Parts: sequence; structure tokens; C-alpha cells
Amino acid sequence: MGGQHRTDVVVDERLRVRGVSSLRVIDTSVFPAVINANTNAAALAVGEKGADLVLEDHRTQFGSDPVLTAPTGDISAVDLRVEYLRNPIAVDIPQPRLQWTLKATDPTKRDLSQKAYQILVATDPESLDKDIGNLWDSKKVVSDRSTHIKYGGTPLKSGQRAYWKVNVWDQNDQVQLGASGGSNFWDKGLDMNDWTAQYIGAPVGTQHTALQNISDIDSKGVYKILINNFHITDSLLSPGWTDYNKTIQYQAYDIMDKLHCELLPTNN
Repeated sequence: MGGQHRTDVVVDERLRVRGVSSLRVIDTSVFPAVINANTNAAALAVGEKGADLVLEDHRTQFGSDPVLTAPTGDISAVDLRVEYLRNPIAVDIPQPRLQWTLKATDPTKRDLSQKAYQILVATDPESLDKDIGNLWDSKKVVSDRSTHIKYGGTPLKSGQRAYWKVNVWDQNDQVQLGASGGSNFWDKGLDMNDWTAQYIGAPVGTQHTALQNISDIDSKGVYKILINNFHITDSLLSPGWTDYNKTIQYQAYDIMDKLHCELLPTNN
């Protein structure tokens, strides 16, 4: 080891190897043996000094301390679905089935697999950002399953929204944290006792026709709905065929972007 400007040495006074970027060497083999004492003390002291030199050089070059990040996994959980649907807004099953797709974080890597998973479900995106599942925290489950995993947390109330994410561990037991925020959610649908409503009226003299039209839609199982002349869905032949003696499906749509109102003039 020699001075910064000497060219006859491999390692300079800041422990940098000449000609090799970002490499430092500390050789403790030349230390004398220490009897009846901590034989690692000298090596630890030199190692600490080397770490200080790395920090000083980084601060000089970048003006701040280096940001240390934990290793990430080779796979991540994407395309999160509840009962096969993406962010559904009317799930009336108390324990809906959750699933996700595995995606390689580096497309060039092969032989990847899921070793374990953790499902976090929260009442708000902010809790998920902190890895807090205040509705359900499955903890780390050693399993390669990624489909048909029943929700096992606090029962949701009708209309309540649950936000969720999935952390997965790869074949090397390295974790990849799931997407935070409100990107994945589901809304609890109505319970049986919540189905209370009144019939929508029709102009006098047209009630029979209105009821007949409703009957036709119900019996054929096909409908088309427009609000303010906008289609609320691009699906055709909804809701699909079922045995009407046993099952009648219903759909829920978010129509907030289809609603508008006109301001009426005021009389001053």
C-alpha cells in the first residue's frame, strides 16, 4: 500500500485497487498474533476504517450517504384478482377467493418459482404502504399456491372497500414486496337482508308497458343500459345464461363518471 500518486503499488492509501473500479482491499494477514486477547479486534478496527473511507468517498462524489436497499426477489405478484375479477365492486361472498399471477422481475432469468407468500388486507392504502394488514395478515405462508386462497380476515360490511397486496418469496427465499397504495381492492356487496328497495315509477298509462319490458329483460337474461346516452358497459348479452329457477345473476357498475347535472337558473 502506498501514496495516492505512487504507481508502483496495487492499493493506494484509501484502500482502492488501482485499475479496478469500486474495489477496495484490506489485508489483515500481516497482523501479528495477539495472545490472551480478542484476536479479531485489530481486523474489526481496520474494517471499520475501510467502511469510513467508503462513506467519505461517496459523500465527496455524490454529496450524500449511499442508500442501502435490501435484495429483492426474482418474482413479483401481479394481476391480483378477487373471484376472478379485477377490482370488483360487489363481492357478496364473505370469504372471496384471491389469486395472482407471478411475473419475473428479470425476464432473462429461468427456473423461477414461488416459495412462500403473504397476503395483507387493509381498510386504507396508507396501512398497506406500511405493510400493515389491519383486516388480515396471513403472515408468511410457505406454499407455491397463487389461486383460490380464501380471505381469512375480519368480515367486511356491506359497501366496505378492502385494499390488498401480496408479498412473495422466490426459490432463493428472497422477498419481493407487493404494489402498495390503492391499486388493488374489492368492495363488499349487499347481504341478503340489505336487498330492500321500491319500484321505480313510470308515467301514468305506461306502467303495463314498463313492467312488460322489465319482464322481457328478466326472462331473456339480456339487457342494455344507458345513462345520459352513455353505455355503462361494453359487455354483450349480460348477464349470461343461468337456470332462472335457481339462480339470477346481478351486476354492479360504477356510474359516477356517467352522471352529470345541469345548474338551474336562479331567480334573484
